[in-house]
Amino acid sequence: LSPNTRLWIAWLSIPLGYWIPVPLVRAERGGAFESWLRKSDEALRRTGVAVPRWLTNILEVAYLTCFPLVLTSLAVVWLAGSPADVARYWTAVLIAGYSCYVTLPWLVSRPPRFVEHIAAVPVPSSVNRANVVVLARVSHHLNTFPSGHVAVSIAAAMAAGAVWPLAGAILGVIAAGVAFGAITGRYHYIVDVALGVGIGLIASAWGSRLGA
Repeated sequence: LSPNTRLWIAWLSIPLGYWIPVPLVRAERGGAFESWLRKSDEALRRTGVAVPRWLTNILEVAYLTCFPLVLTSLAVVWLAGSPADVARYWTAVLIAGYSCYVTLPWLVSRPPRFVEHIAAVPVPSSVNRANVVVLARVSHHLNTFPSGHVAVSIAAAMAAGAVWPLAGAILGVIAAGVAFGAITGRYHYIVDVALGVGIGLIASAWGSRLGA
């Protein structure tokens, strides 16, 4: 396999990292950590503002783009950058993802949409239903802490921006939509989304130092 092919195949490390910790989970679902997340989320949401339905739908679309965003960012780096830039991209993305996945066996919780027993909106939109269908097939139905979705999206967009600023800006807006969509769609708690953003930024900074 060529070096570029091997780097593209590295994408498989993301779902592997997401699923490998699951058999190690021994803690009770719905335990003390989940209770803390729910209480902190309720407190933080009281300080926010109501999100209009049209914006919720847009954020649902953004959240659905999390998976293709990673590949699109890789394509940008691969086309506009050098092999070293591709290596920096994967360094950032994998650090971001695995920093979130590795906590799963000890910090066990379920996504808020599973424990609130109410829909995020009175009548779920078609995009919301599409997200639920996708997650039903690719998710292990546990909440990664921090949010792996958000961390990987931020790191990927930042890495793309390092080689093509305009593309990075567009992908950064989408990654921000992933973060806000994770909250409004009740896929993640506010705390793990905020930490996911931080992890993504730190990982991208760390990756940018590779070979510098």
